[in-house]
Amino acid sequence: MANSADLLVEANLDEYQNFLEGKIATALIETPMTEALFDKVKAFANELIPISSTCQNLSFGDYFTIECSKFQKFRDIFGFFIYVYTALTLINILFTGIVPNPARKSN
Repeated sequence: MANSADLLVEANLDEYQNFLEGKIATALIETPMTEALFDKVKAFANELIPISSTCQNLSFGDYFTIECSKFQKFRDIFGFFIYVYTALTLINILFTGIVPNPARKSN
């Protein structure tokens, strides 16, 4: 019974994979890469990369303003804590033994 269920699931997954690969191939053929489309992709990618600029005060309307130097100090301290946490996590990973989870036996 379990064997037939596995075969059915595998057949459905293969069918779905073939369907998706066909759709992707059709979309790639029917959508030519024009200069305008490439410019849109390039503009989107450039928005993801931050641009370095001078430090500016962070202002919340007329309520209050955080000075740039204070924000820079917070950023440095927070970055240090993330660095230490990352180092401790990597050390923990290195020195912790990996214990595999044995397969459970069926009744």
